[in-house]
Amino acid sequence: MFPDIHVRRWFLIGVFICSGLSFIPANTYAINFIKYFTFSEKGVLNIWKEKIHAGRVNYRIMQDKNKKFVRADSNGTASGIYYEPKKYNPEFRPYISWKWKVDQFPKKDPEQKETLKDDFAARVYVIFPANIFILSRAIEYIWDDVLEEGTITRSPLSGRIKLFVIRNGKKPDWVTEERNVYQDYLEAFGEEPEDFDDKVGAVAFMTDTDDSQSKARAYFDEMKIGYSAPLFQAKP
Repeated sequence: MFPDIHVRRWFLIGVFICSGLSFIPANTYAINFIKYFTFSEKGVLNIWKEKIHAGRVNYRIMQDKNKKFVRADSNGTASGIYYEPKKYNPEFRPYISWKWKVDQFPKKDPEQKETLKDDFAARVYVIFPANIFILSRAIEYIWDDVLEEGTITRSPLSGRIKLFVIRNGKKPDWVTEERNVYQDYLEAFGEEPEDFDDKVGAVAFMTDTDDSQSKARAYFDEMKIGYSAPLFQAKP
């Protein structure tokens, strides 16, 4: 079904979303999110689907004191979990936020070929599926220990996948991210989503180490999908 590794990885993308931020007091439950995941609800991972690319990453709910979250362990494997909301126009609900943390990064050789560098301890996808599969686009928000924060580049797999490196290196605590997906799309592709069949159709988590055949561990929590006004602001 999948003739080569790159087609399989693109298919995985096609089926699937701190330090430096401070919280603005607000009643988040009053906001009209497309979806809000705390990962404390019983059976919450059953809402998420899994796509295996090169062996199964272990995604499971863990608890620390009263807090529950997703832990992802990859050992030479690559799979993602994704949620498909009803497609929505990111121009009107551009914001997405989540918490994450990395304990272990893949062991990557900077001299490796570009395709072998496509392992990351943690990434969040926002997918814009098109009616014609090969025209689908994706933004990946990356936490890496090699690429510099602020790097925006194309994926080695396709120019229709853009990587935003928003964290680099190990941090002692959970990091909260908030992104304006619409503005990131404009920056990544230089134009508005092509046809608003090109709406947000899926978000995903992924930890993968299949290219480097190493290990990685990351954590994800508190994903808020599709809301109209920011909840967070940058610290001065």
